[in-house]
Amino acid sequence: MKNLAKKRGRSGHTLVEVTLSLVLLGILAVTAFYGSLAGVDVYVVTARDYLGLFQAGRVALEKMAREIRETSPDAITISTGEVSFTKQSDHVTPLDSSETIRFYQVSGQNEIRREGDASGVRTLARDVQASSFNPSQDSNGVVTLGFVMERGDTSIPLQTAILPRVPEEEEEE
Repeated sequence: MKNLAKKRGRSGHTLVEVTLSLVLLGILAVTAFYGSLAGVDVYVVTARDYLGLFQAGRVALEKMAREIRETSPDAITISTGEVSFTKQSDHVTPLDSSETIRFYQVSGQNEIRREGDASGVRTLARDVQASSFNPSQDSNGVVTLGFVMERGDTSIPLQTAILPRVPEEEEEE
């Protein structure tokens, strides 16, 4: 019978062989699909953690910048891990009547805090690398704030420069 198939030129695969091949290809496709989904899940979780950490740091920088912008350069005092200043009296709000403000990071802590003479102490940012808050001020009065947000293996350095408003007497000259 084998010789008869060869003589007629018939060659091919049996139904069992074709079915087995399709089943194996299906298993490989499903495995590849779920493997790629696992990779996407890892990416999504990592991106969400990174963006959450970045956003928390950015919000803290923006809050500090808004308050520092509403003071004059000569009202700012900077020391290691701390910046303090006195707001102009026309820039206090009904929700926070504090005129003296202090932003600081407690040595060895992972938080940046805001302290106001009327509002008490609030935490602005958590997950801040210990001793990374380093404010500075140049000769033009520009204040630079920088710190590193850190969680697990993720580390995000953040920095901003703020030009405090110039008192009206100096603007007219």
